[in-house]
Amino acid sequence: MLLRTNSKDSKRRFGAAMVEAALVLPMFLMVVFAVVEFGRAFMVSQLICNAAREGSRLAVMEGVTNAEVIASVQNQASDTIGVLLECPRFLYQGL
Repeated sequence: MLLRTNSKDSKRRFGAAMVEAALVLPMFLMVVFAVVEFGRAFMVSQLICNAAREGSRLAVMEGVTNAEVIASVQNQASDTIGVLLECPRFLYQGL
């Protein structure tokens, strides 16, 4: 026996599916983008931490100046992240 669906009923179901998609899709996309942005922020945090670690390794070597350490950290960060980190002037006062 072949079941036939009512054309009116199938249109209602399609409309209901469209409304559900319109309600759920923005929330789903917001969660997906939030996960991506959180992952990206975590990656940048780790790259900055790694640049600071490389700077501290350089700083413990004898004969290395503070300017060389700061330049090394800035170069490491700009090479990995693609952003130039600038140190505020008040941090240089004690150097």
